[in-house]
Amino acid sequence: MNLRQQTVSQMLSETVAKYPQRPAVRWADGCWSYVEFDREITKMAKGFLSLGLTIGSHAALWTEPSPRAVAAFFALQRIGAVVILLNTCLKGGEIEKQLTCSDAEYVILEGEEKAQSFLEACRSGREASFAEGELCLGQTVRVKTVLLSRLTDEPAWAQPMPAPDPNAVAMMLFTSGTTSANYKVVCSSGAQLASSGRMKADDMRMTEEDVVCCALPMFHTFCINCNLLASAAAGACLILPPDRHSETTLTYIETYRCTILTAVPSVYLTLIARPDLRPERVASLRCGIVGGAYCSPEQFRTIEGKLGMTLLPGLGQSEVIAGVTIASPEESLEVRSNTLGHFVDRLEGRIVGHEVPMGEGDTQAGEIQVRGPMVMLGYYENGKVVSAVDEDGWLHTGDLGWQDAAGNIHYAGRIKDIIIRGGENIMPSEIEAVLSGDARISCCKAVGIPDDHYGEVPCICIVPGSGAALSEAQVRSAMCQRLAAFKVPKFILFFSKFPYTNTGKINCKKVAAIARQTILGSAQ
Repeated sequence: MNLRQQTVSQMLSETVAKYPQRPAVRWADGCWSYVEFDREITKMAKGFLSLGLTIGSHAALWTEPSPRAVAAFFALQRIGAVVILLNTCLKGGEIEKQLTCSDAEYVILEGEEKAQSFLEACRSGREASFAEGELCLGQTVRVKTVLLSRLTDEPAWAQPMPAPDPNAVAMMLFTSGTTSANYKVVCSSGAQLASSGRMKADDMRMTEEDVVCCALPMFHTFCINCNLLASAAAGACLILPPDRHSETTLTYIETYRCTILTAVPSVYLTLIARPDLRPERVASLRCGIVGGAYCSPEQFRTIEGKLGMTLLPGLGQSEVIAGVTIASPEESLEVRSNTLGHFVDRLEGRIVGHEVPMGEGDTQAGEIQVRGPMVMLGYYENGKVVSAVDEDGWLHTGDLGWQDAAGNIHYAGRIKDIIIRGGENIMPSEIEAVLSGDARISCCKAVGIPDDHYGEVPCICIVPGSGAALSEAQVRSAMCQRLAAFKVPKFILFFSKFPYTNTGKINCKKVAAIARQTILGSAQ
């Protein structure tokens, strides 16, 4: 279970040596072969060094996936800097908090236009300015700024490249589940990142012949592992569309004959809902991973059927670098659509405590816990990396699930989302599963509503399908037939649409807040 002691840059160098003339990165009006990509990375690395960045420098990258941004990620890895991936959807105070809690020394931006966009985002509720390559934000943040567009000429850097420690912190990510009030900064090593790339490439059976369509934001671990690192590990070609609109994604899949598409469920669902989706436009697709949010068995089968690809389910979180679970492409559709697959290689897993009855029989859901070399180094707090595992090395994921006889994991939800009605534990996912196969329902979320008698009662929030006629009585009847009486939601609310996070997940906190305000407000 030991990691190969290799940095991301060393992993890429091996790929460059194997496939120097294979296409590495392709975009609308250009392409780098692997040897050209490596040359661009080296030039950019020398540019960073000449500006004062070096081993251990904390460099925040605020960008969407683009050729220069991808090269910058690998260049920072080459010099041993710590890459901090900023959420490009954040504003003023949120950006300030992320820069502060990660001890960022530099902010790296693509060019003048992106720099102005970043400055405007910073100014939302804060005083912000650029002055001589420095960003001044609020009362406390002073960081140097680097524009990638100005690193056009290779500097005369005569000194040797640094030799980063593969076990040192190489990347910082902010957990997608945290609010701006309490960020958690996940630290990963170069060896973990390199191993993750090789593992995700192997999971998808990726080779140098594959063409990977990037349809994820760069600040998400899903993008880094399954797009950037996996492509580099396998020698595949990474395709970079200019945006993540479904029309653009579909066009790039068709134009560049993409073979792999990895995305959150909402991206897939938006893609297959397009009226201009035809089988011949996606005929090149063969494999991809769906993750980042819940995907019902019915949605899974519909996505796979309409796109004609082998879809792999997985459970992931930023704290576990290569993900928690994954299914194999060789598994049956029944297994892939109904489970999250098995625990990933180099990871020991178990399910303990928090026993929650799931449906009929004796099936019990408990917390998914993991340990092994692919678990993060720890959280970055007050200038130090603080371990987040227990005394026996187990990371408590906060996810609930159960394991079947074949070793496959079935997802049951988050511990914090459990609805406790009069002492009875209810999993929202079990309520949602009753309705997920109904063609009249686009999506649904179960949330807890405070109750004077029971403490909390379930409420089901529903977005009907386009043109669908659906009544509260019909919904209640369907649930009464399949759920124990105490699990049947007391309240049923219909939404025109759900709020989403910037990573494509349903914003459950906002859905719950709207539901509680609607119900408790009307009750008062």
